[in-house]
Parts: sequence; structure tokens; C-alpha cells
Amino acid sequence: MCGIVSVLRRPGNRVVPDLVGLRRALAEAEAELAGMGAEPGAEPTVAVLESAAASLRDVDRQLREGDGVRALVDDPVARAGLAHHGDRAAALLVEIEARLDAIALDGTDIEALNAALVTCKDALWSLRHDRIGLAIAVEDLIGGAPSGSDADLCHRGAAAIQANLTAIVNVYRSFAQGFAACYGTTRPIIFEMEPDYYQYTYTGSTGQTQPWTYAQAGQIMGQFVGAMKTALPNALFSMDISPWVGTENNTGSNGSDNGANWYASFDMSQFTFINTSGGSTDATSAQIRGNAMTWAGVSHATGKPILADTGYGFQGRSAGPDPAWDAPANINARLLDGVVSISQYNPASNWGTTIAGARGQLSAPIVCP
Repeated sequence: MCGIVSVLRRPGNRVVPDLVGLRRALAEAEAELAGMGAEPGAEPTVAVLESAAASLRDVDRQLREGDGVRALVDDPVARAGLAHHGDRAAALLVEIEARLDAIALDGTDIEALNAALVTCKDALWSLRHDRIGLAIAVEDLIGGAPSGSDADLCHRGAAAIQANLTAIVNVYRSFAQGFAACYGTTRPIIFEMEPDYYQYTYTGSTGQTQPWTYAQAGQIMGQFVGAMKTALPNALFSMDISPWVGTENNTGSNGSDNGANWYASFDMSQFTFINTSGGSTDATSAQIRGNAMTWAGVSHATGKPILADTGYGFQGRSAGPDPAWDAPANINARLLDGVVSISQYNPASNWGTTIAGARGQLSAPIVCP
């Protein structure tokens, strides 16, 4: 083999920016814009637009001149918080621009306002695309955090969520508001919340640097669901199943109590269903996977019906069709265990025909919300 494979340089010495401080600055700029774009009767002013633009440029500059890409890749939760404020600021600028189009101003005033507005839009575009967008592209290129690093959600996720909880809750709230705006609030919709959420309680050298207790996990999940219900009061929610869940604050293992201790830390009245995630569930067995937890056991422990899934594995890689979940005898056995649905993520091309043929052979679910 010959040719240049790569060009390496010595490690950089740029300062890693403080993402918490930058998120705070971005939130303040958003608040300035909200005073002109969201408040009834408020009129845009050059001074406020220029002040917001200065803040946006400063956030962009610190990410550009410091080691912003590294910081944003290493802390995806803080990055999501910045992206949330950036998205909201962009929406506010659209509202401000529409308000400017609707008011009567003389030529000098409108030119000054438009110039300040363009400055805001340029700074925000650079922040959202050249900084946050670049970090996402780099993360995609390297496949997540660098090999051997603990700077990922498997290790620092619990601490990062706790440090940025308000911003994350606001992202959930904004997400729900977007659904409500385009989908309405009366049609049925189900949200399956946070696959493998249990992993934020992992302890030890391979676990979280600041693991949650079960009580903390339940309290935080309650905030997530509560935030979404403010905009989607009729939405239904499903809580994730980790079949290997420990019996008490991650002591014990292998789902031997069917998650009774884990789910006791949650307000299960917020949830209509529980659901598997990760694919590769076992349609032929009373056990969900190879762990001690059973389908019937976890349904009984929570009092909830189960939304099952299959057909994929690690990192969402396809496992192909799962014919075991197409067999009426297997489905009927799982219906008796509390399963009410199955999602085949990579079904065979004739799955529609398979479903049609199986439908008349299926029993009624033992529970139907």
C-alpha cells in the first residue's frame, strides 16, 4: 500500500468553551427576541435587535475560536440545549420579520431595523449550522465519542441530564407544542419514552460517573411526561422495559423481580403502556429475552399492557424479519401474557399478507386500554 493515508498534527491547545454559560447567553438573547416577536403589541427596535445580535455573535465566536466542536461532540445533551434555544430564536426572528412587514415605518427606520434583523439572522445561521451542525456531522463521522473515551451518554449521560435538566424539559415541551400545532390534540398518539432509560442508574467503572437512584430516575421522567402533557393533554405514554433491571437501585440483577422495585419509583398513572426496545424479543418464550423477567411478570408488576418490538439489534442494526412473531400460536401465548401489539421493524415483503392470514386465528387481548 502506498500514498498519504493521513496528516497528523500535534494536539491543539484551544480552550474548551463553557457550554452551560453559552446556553445561558443564548437563552438571554432568545428572551430579548421574545419581547419583540411573541409579546402582543410589542414593536421591534434597532437597539434590542443589535443587542441580541451581539450576544449571538459572541456565542458563535466562542465556539469558533475555542475548541467548540470537541465540546459539542463530548456533551450532546448541552448541545441539544443550545440547539433548542437556537431553534426558538430562529422562529422568533420569523415572527419579528412578519411584524416588520405589517407596520408602517419611514425608509430610514425600516432600513435600520432590517439591517439589525439581517445581522441577527446571519449570526444565528452561523451558530446553528457552522457550529452545532458541524459538531453533529463530526459525531456522525466518528460514530459517536472517540474509542476509549468515557465522554458519552453511557458514562456521563446522567450527570449531563441533571446539569441541563431545565433545557431538556423545555425541549420536550417544545417538541410537544410542535406536534400539537401540526397534528392537533384530539387524534390518538402514543409516545414511547426513552429507550434503555434504566442505564442512567448504572454504577461502577463501566457505568455512570454520577448514577441516578431509582427515585431520581422516576422524578426526572415525571418532568418529561408532564412537560409534554401541557401541550398534548390527550396523548398516551409508554414506559420502557429493560428486562435485566436490578431489584433495588441497581443491586441484584437480571429482572428477577420483574421490575417491581424499579417501576415503583415512577408515577405509573402517567403511563398507559410499557414497551420493549432494542428489538430481538422472544415470541416463543415466557421470558422477554434471556433474562429472568417475563412478559406476564412485568405486565402484572406495572398493571400495564405491553407494546412489543422486534427485528433489530445493537445500534438499531437490522436483524431482518422475525418469523416467530408471525406465528399465531406464539402471538396468542404472548396475548395471554399482556402483550397487545408487535412492531416488526424489518418485516418480510409479504408481511401484509401474513397479518391478514393470522388475524382470524388470534385471541382477544386480556387487557385493552
